[in-house]
Formats: sequence, C-alpha cells, structure tokens
Amino acid sequence: YALRSRDNQFLVVDAFLPTLKSAATNLNTTDTRRLIEVMVGLTSESSDDATSSAHDTLAFRLCSEILRDPWDTNVSLLTRTLGLLRLTPSNTSNLRDVEVLLGKILDELGEDRSVVLTVGKLRTKIQNVLEGKAHNVTLDRSIGATLNQTTTLDATTLGD
Repeated sequence: YALRSRDNQFLVVDAFLPTLKSAATNLNTTDTRRLIEVMVGLTSESSDDATSSAHDTLAFRLCSEILRDPWDTNVSLLTRTLGLLRLTPSNTSNLRDVEVLLGKILDELGEDRSVVLTVGKLRTKIQNVLEGKAHNVTLDRSIGATLNQTTTLDATTLGD
C-alpha cells in the first residue's frame, strides 16, 4: 500500500509518531526497533529525482518532537530513527532547515552520547552535501544499525 504512491507514504508519515508512542507504551509486547525499520522502509522513495520526500517530512517531524520534549524517554529512538532516513540532496532549503534543527538538538542534548553520535554524524553529512563534498544525505543502516546495537560505520556512506 505505502510503496505504491507518494500520497500513501505520507499517510504512513502521519501515523509514524502516534504509532511509535503507542508501541513504546507497550514495550513488553512490541519490538519498537523493528517497527521503526518497517515504517521507515515503507516511506522510502523509489525515485531519486524527487524534490522532496516522505523522509524529508518525517525528519522535520522527528526533530520537532525531540525539541518539544528533549528529555522524553523516546528521544533516543527518535534520534536513531533520523539516521535511517534518506533525505533529498537536491532540496538544499530543506537540508539547511534540518541542519539547523539538528544543531538545536545537539545544543539541548549534547551530553547524551548516543544523540551526539547519531545526530552529529547526520548533521556533518548534511553539511558536506551542502558544501558539495558529498552527493547523498543518508546514513542508511550504518547509523540506523545502532537500533540493533551494531556500531559499524561504512566510511563511504559517511563521505569520509
């Protein structure tokens, strides 16, 4: 359903935060890491030439939710979810806005090591794309894999 059209992907984006909040309250019965992976996968763009994507919208919503309540118990999941998103590299206006929001998140939660790792790497990647040093804005599963306790980073994905 979600993969068939862009409109359907945005319906999944609309349901993302309420679904995650509901799942997080039922920690004993829900694998929130798997839920996040599935929902992010359902909203992945199939076209690289899009000017905006469901992931762009989701990035704004996640950043806003994190900044709304920086000490919420789900902030770690939300920041790690940011690392799974594939942002649109051609939309520099969105990238600049997300980069600013990530900076605010780092200011608020800078002492949280997992936030610094995930958000800091994504912010650096965005800055590299904006400066022309990289061509895509995704940390793919390299950062997102921390959801599964994997800490391996692919240097080519990070643009090093």
